Amino acid sequence: MNNVKQSSERTNKLIDNAVKNRQSDDEDYIIDYFAGLILSVKDELGMAQSTNVKNAIKNEIKIRSNCMTALDSAVVFARRIIYFNLVLSLKTAWRLP
Repeated sequence: MNNVKQSSERTNKLIDNAVKNRQSDDEDYIIDYFAGLILSVKDELGMAQSTNVKNAIKNEIKIRSNCMTALDSAVVFARRIIYFNLVLSLKTAWRLP
């Protein structure tokens, strides 16, 4: 249970810092920025790198509702993927984008 709480706190901190430190609201920049964040977490955890993180974020942005911005969609996607990668064991986390 402690791992879940720590993973949640770390995910929130990473996402909050990313949102505060982004330098543009351009959609391509947001995709690159959050893909880099996800890949840096996976790399830190020693997990296999996924080459389709950018495409996964692009797809998430494409299906967003009208009330969400590209940033909102990227944040939701990144939060979900980072959290699951931190919580899941190394054996299963590599399967996530």
